[in-house]
Amino acid sequence: MRALVLALAFAVTATVATPAHATPAWMQDGKAGPFMFNLQIGPAIGARNAINMGAIVLDFGFAVDSGRHAYLLFPLQFQFADVGYSVFGVSNSYTVGYIMVPAGFQYDIAIPQVPGLYISPRIVGGYVAATASCNGCETTNAGFIAPEATVKLVIKRRWNVGLVPFSLPIFISHNSNTGNTSTSIDYRILFFGGVNF
Repeated sequence: MRALVLALAFAVTATVATPAHATPAWMQDGKAGPFMFNLQIGPAIGARNAINMGAIVLDFGFAVDSGRHAYLLFPLQFQFADVGYSVFGVSNSYTVGYIMVPAGFQYDIAIPQVPGLYISPRIVGGYVAATASCNGCETTNAGFIAPEATVKLVIKRRWNVGLVPFSLPIFISHNSNTGNTSTSIDYRILFFGGVNF
């Protein structure tokens, strides 16, 4: 066991201490073009006044600086869940869905020891249409804002793979009948793949 720990420590030290020119050819700084598109997928866990849902994000952005670090984002997003209930022993279910049309900003911070690796804080926000498939259910209009953090590896300057370990959408809606404002919060963990062009 001790030999294994020493071997791992040596491997990590050698990797960090190795100059950038000794890294594999697929590990390079930069991106192939100013545009990026990523498909993100994962769970949306109800944190406050929310149910557990699945999430899909069609993440499109374009760089606004010459170094391709700062991006304007247009990440069309969907969340959905089947909600079940039982009345007098009869089970029923319906589908709840959010369609989110936001805009946002992301900044890629390069990790110098690992060419192609980036940590990216981002903020997105915009419009939400909350729908349900039950009889008599109406679409609710709302807004949301979501601070997020992304870890991304760019392979051959073109292909993105990564993880969004922190995404916290905060939904805000106003009930015109009661005059009350309500909030709900989800916590999302999203995996993604995509392309720079």
